[in-house]
Amino acid sequence: MSDNSNLEQQILKALQKHQAAKLHKARLIFSIIAGLFVTIILSKCQLFSPFRQNTKQYYTFKTPMSFCGDKSAGGTGTWYPVYVDDSADNLIQIRKFYCCDAAYERSVNKILVASFYNRSKAEQFVAILKNKNFPSAYLGSGRRITTSPTSSQDNCL
Repeated sequence: MSDNSNLEQQILKALQKHQAAKLHKARLIFSIIAGLFVTIILSKCQLFSPFRQNTKQYYTFKTPMSFCGDKSAGGTGTWYPVYVDDSADNLIQIRKFYCCDAAYERSVNKILVASFYNRSKAEQFVAILKNKNFPSAYLGSGRRITTSPTSSQDNCL
């Protein structure tokens, strides 16, 4: 009988080890799946977070420029004008230090400093002008305009 009892104990120990191995494997699989799930959820939350990394492109403007704004290849497009208040001093300063082709635009009674196809680029140029002591700088409404190609001549000579 002791042989049967001993055999039963050995079988019971073997069965417990086998079940413990299965339980360990199941925990490992659960941990991996839970980790992946948490990683996916966190990455999705980060996509919609207001603190996500800014991907806005920044442009550089080297002044003074003989031609301000985007050059046209010709055709129809939406242009975003950049204006400052009209005054003799503003026009002199803008032409001397920023854009020598700036001009008075009678329809809005402002100085047209530049025009851009790209709204973001125009907004950045407005910010530069505001930082350079032109607090009246602003972005005008986008207008669909048909243009001919921009010449490459220097407008400041």
